[in-house]
Amino acid sequence: MKRALQSCASRYDAIIKEDIPESLQALRLGNYKFAEAGTVDAAFEARLCEKEFRRCKSPLADMNRVVHDVSIVAASIVQTIV
Repeated sequence: MKRALQSCASRYDAIIKEDIPESLQALRLGNYKFAEAGTVDAAFEARLCEKEFRRCKSPLADMNRVVHDVSIVAASIVQTIV
């Protein structure tokens, strides 16, 4: 479980420090495809985090589902702009 949690910490670090800020910046600059890619990547990272817990119950299941779903909604909103 420790290894899975460490991997998830790294994935969420990337979401918080890279995916979200880059998506917001891309939105400000009108680069909607890049903004969409960042939100889709955040959803993908949350899904990968959940998959880390193959051998035990994930203590992050609810958070992973919320981050995934919110990221997909954000990507869908950006798609409507394009």
